[in-house]
Amino acid sequence: MSWGTKIIIGMGVFMAFIVAMGAKMIWSSGSDGLVEQNYYEHGLKYDQDYIRKSNAVRDSIVPDFFADKYGLTISFRFPVQYKLNCRYLANARFDRVFEGYTDEDGCIIIPRKKLKKGMWLFRLEFTVNNIPYLVERTMKIP
Repeated sequence: MSWGTKIIIGMGVFMAFIVAMGAKMIWSSGSDGLVEQNYYEHGLKYDQDYIRKSNAVRDSIVPDFFADKYGLTISFRFPVQYKLNCRYLANARFDRVFEGYTDEDGCIIIPRKKLKKGMWLFRLEFTVNNIPYLVERTMKIP
């Protein structure tokens, strides 16, 4: 086999590889957890989110987040009603939403079995005295 034939075969294999990777990216594009499906809606709500985050910092009402082998604990100084969006950064199908009231000590406890091990984005929305607040944290669940 001459060197010219080897070059042609090599180019053919490389071109097949590029076509296969392109096809794989096109067919698997719908399952990427890092891409927002409603990107423009989030952009329109940015100002509202910024105001709610600023309210939390200004009023010193930011809760404490603590993750250990038993799960996630979020501690407030007093009871509140909340909505907690948990986004698993590696795969969107593990995302969770929790809503409700904290216990009488102002704690939210999410058991370890409800959260997969890895990096999570927690988005906590709550209201105190008709003032909306928003806190976002990225944490690793052990």
